[in-house]
Parts: sequence; structure tokens; C-alpha cells
Amino acid sequence: MRAYWPDYRPLKPVIMITCALCVLLGCGVGELGVVKHPILESASRETPLVALDHELPDVARLQQRLARAQQVLSIGTLDGKPGTVFSRPVDAAVTSSGRLLILDASMSEIRAFTLTGSYIATLVSRGQGPSEIVSPVGIDVLDQQRTAQERITVAGGARIKLFEHTDDAIRQLESFAPPTVPLPGDVCAIGSSLRIRSRFAQGTDLVSAFDLRDSAAFAFGVGYQEGGPVARSELSAGPIACLTTGETILAFTYLPTVAVYDSAGAMRWSVDLPEFEPLEFREVQRVGRPVGFVTSYSKPGDMVTSVHGVPGGGLLVQVAHLGGATKKRPRSQRIEGRRTYLLSTKTGRIALLSKSLPQILTVTADMVWAVAEASEGYPVIVGYRY
Repeated sequence: MRAYWPDYRPLKPVIMITCALCVLLGCGVGELGVVKHPILESASRETPLVALDHELPDVARLQQRLARAQQVLSIGTLDGKPGTVFSRPVDAAVTSSGRLLILDASMSEIRAFTLTGSYIATLVSRGQGPSEIVSPVGIDVLDQQRTAQERITVAGGARIKLFEHTDDAIRQLESFAPPTVPLPGDVCAIGSSLRIRSRFAQGTDLVSAFDLRDSAAFAFGVGYQEGGPVARSELSAGPIACLTTGETILAFTYLPTVAVYDSAGAMRWSVDLPEFEPLEFREVQRVGRPVGFVTSYSKPGDMVTSVHGVPGGGLLVQVAHLGGATKKRPRSQRIEGRRTYLLSTKTGRIALLSKSLPQILTVTADMVWAVAEASEGYPVIVGYRY
């Protein structure tokens, strides 16, 4: 899913990163079976489809469907209509009852919409009390069953909150701070079990699995091992996604690696994204101060911004390309483009699907929900049917 990221609007982010990255990435990408097949571009209409793998017909059909995706709706205004003015949407979830839930990090709100784009209500607002959140980073729906009550999990601040969603209302069931996750960076759900990504590397454990039924917990995932503690924390951070098969997808914001772990936390496979250009950074020790980062800003580079499981055996991974700093903005880097890859969750084989698809928030069996920028500069939620 998507949660730990910088501002999705293509004006930011200011990045903190380190020099050991280039050493880690020096091994190359190897034979990844890359298939260049742009989506949502005029050229793609005439481009022959190439199957990811002749033994994976389901993924090949999924690739074909995604290639024909069409935008069908847009949510977002600049004129103050209730619920339609967004600041920084960072994540979304679709409930089994047919509600689209949008998580806005800057406003600390969860808003409910119909799947046709009509605003229903703001379910959760900013605050420290019950049914309130602060600095949210991720949202997901538990027990994806079509029932009258649905449970929603939200990561924000130093806590995980569990809500019960009934029709257009919501109430808090539980709020807890996982002891092995000092500051959650992303969250996803598999049945009644949570997968919580830490923003700080704790040894080699990056993800905590927590079962809400019996409180059983374990941790897994290998983080970045070089440099000082700040380097290890920053380079170990990134998005996660949960699959209905019980697997967890682990990615890294500043590294090209994507890995799949089974329900017990054992790695099934890992692969490096092709053509990944590392950002440049230095880790420094100032006199009397802790170790910190100095970013050069002078050279362009890539960062992984989201991972999403796709019903049918696929995985969408997005990479944002940051340009070098300009004279007007010498200490920031602008998002100049995005690449969206389709991976097979069985083998890790990769196809390049798009260079124009905006930042994805969530994916269902027939829709891709993303956040884009309107011509006037404000964020809008767009839906693509595939």
C-alpha cells in the first residue's frame, strides 16, 4: 500500500538519503524479463501485448486488462464543496459494502465516498480523542467480508487504531502502540492479522505481524545494514502491501528491492527493479550533534512510492523520478515522472506498464484509484476502470 511517502503532488519532496546506497546497488538488475508496455498512452493502443510468462496465463490476462484501463471519474474541487477539497491524500481502501475511504495525511481525515465519486461523510478528523487521528500514514480494511460491520485499521503518530465502520458512521474499537514498532510507517491487513511496517529498523526486523484474535506476534524482514543508525533507519523504510493469499510485499523507498514473504515471515523471492537510478546523499557527523544526512540535490534519482497487490496474481510497484534542484528551489527536488511496473506475485517477473499513471492509492478487482493534480494545481482522486 501507500503510506510512508512524500507529498504526492509533483512539487516535492525534500529527500533525506545516504552515500552507502550506491554500493548496495552496484550489483545490477540481472535478467528480469522486462517487457516495455506503456499504459494509458496513445502508443500503447497498437503495441502487441507480451505475456509475462507463458506458464502464467492469469497474469498475462491481467496485463492485458490493465493496458486497456480508462479513467472513468475524478473527485476533487477547489471551490470548497463539502469533502471534496484535498490537501495530501496518501492512502485509500475500498470496503466490501462499496465505500471508498480516502486518507488525507495533512488534514488527518478519513472521508467516505461512493464508488461513483459522491461524497458521503468525513468519518474521522484530526485530534487525540476516540475516533480521531493525528499524522496518519496508512489505512486498510480487515476481514474483507460483506457484513454490516467492517473493521478499519489506521496507522498514525505512534499508534495503531482499530475502527468499526457501520454504514456511514465509524467508532473506535481499540488503540494500541506495538512495542516492536516505535513509529509505524505503514499498515496492511490479512484477515484479522495486521502487518505493521516500522519507520525505524530494529535489528533485522522491519515488519511486525500482529493477530487481533489472540495477540500473537512475530517480526520479519531484513533491512539495510550499512552506515550509521540514521542511514539504516531511512534506507530500511518503505511501503508494504498485504495479499489475500497471506503473503506480505515489502519494498524500500530509496532502494530498488521488492520482496515477498509468506504468512510465516519467510522470504519467497526478491527482485530488483530495472533502470533504478539511486539518489545521492552523504551521511555526516557534526561536532556535538548526532549523525545526520546531507543531500546533494544536484543529481536526479528514483524512489519507490507505492506497492499494491492486484486481484489475479499481480503486483503494481511505482517509482517516482526526481529531477535535480533548480536555482529557484536549490534545496528540493521535483517529481518529474513515474514508472509503474506489473510484477507476478508467483515469480517476480516484471513488465513496465506505464510512464504516465499517477500515484496509485489502492487497487480493486476492476478499479485503480490514484491521486493526480488538476490543471489548476490542486489534488484530485481519479478512478481507472480496467
